[in-house]
Amino acid sequence: MSYYGAGKYLRVDKQPEYVVLPRDGISFDNRALLNEHGYEETFRAKTLVVYRGAGTPARAWDSEAAARVGATGGALAGGNGLSSTGDVQLASELLARSITAGVTGRVIYVDGCYGVTPSGLDILNRNGNKVNLYRQGFQFNRDRLFQSGLLIMQYAVGRPEPTEAEYEIIRRYVANGGRLLLMCPAWVWPAYDKKPLHQLPYRRIAEQFELEMEAGYVNAPLTIEHADFGVEGADELLRGAFSAIDYQPQSGAFPIVVGNSGNAGSVAAQKGNARIIVWGQNNLLSSEAAGRPGAVEFVGKAVNWLLAPPVGGGVDGTAEDRPFGEDNEGQTHDAPLKARSM
Repeated sequence: MSYYGAGKYLRVDKQPEYVVLPRDGISFDNRALLNEHGYEETFRAKTLVVYRGAGTPARAWDSEAAARVGATGGALAGGNGLSSTGDVQLASELLARSITAGVTGRVIYVDGCYGVTPSGLDILNRNGNKVNLYRQGFQFNRDRLFQSGLLIMQYAVGRPEPTEAEYEIIRRYVANGGRLLLMCPAWVWPAYDKKPLHQLPYRRIAEQFELEMEAGYVNAPLTIEHADFGVEGADELLRGAFSAIDYQPQSGAFPIVVGNSGNAGSVAAQKGNARIIVWGQNNLLSSEAAGRPGAVEFVGKAVNWLLAPPVGGGVDGTAEDRPFGEDNEGQTHDAPLKARSM
């Protein structure tokens, strides 16, 4: 059995079976680094926390040995090399708990880096939602995303694309129960950004739920298909050229909005505790919609569906249950919303 004890700052340069940290010295960087390399919390005492490495068999923990290692600053015995670019374990109990706290706390991450800030963002300022707008990328704001229950992205022409490392962050977010609202008329990407459809970031993200965003249009008139989302006076949301979205009903996906030929302009889907709504236009959170009660009610229903409690319950969102940051470093807002660049 090998151990690695550390003080306030952790450096993982080998792969011990266990990592021991003083409880009062667990910084966000330490937590994120441990999770990145597949470690999970296995023992917590008054003065120290022990993390078990990926692939290490579960066994009774020798607390006296842990205390000795933690108290002395530690010595590492054995272990294999671990590079910073090693395989990432997507599923993580700690990360799932952090995202669950974001779901139950109705914490919303609005991407203002790769997407555009919706003009009617104030629609979200109700029902206890805590809305955070971030203008830097997912790598910079990884901890904030992992503390959020819902990621919102709205397409605009000419925006940059996420890096592959950031796509990996989103995959981890989905694998651990993250929720997403994507608003994008996919036909615009090849027509105006002049790029192949398979490269569209929104399409790449939606594919994790077996949804395929297409360049074809949905034939008008459009109607709200699913009873759970039905409202009066939501016509403002059904205008414009929606892109078609292909989905697999057997995977748990279902259409929200359909055209007169039956093709879907908006689809919802689930994957484990993760959920997504893909809206084939970029008008859902528009300033025009914000002035229409029916549209506002529809958005409320959509957000409530996305932030439904995970199967098996959740956590209460206290600091003990939020492992990816000692606090929520993003600015939260009730009303009015004031964007903060991050």
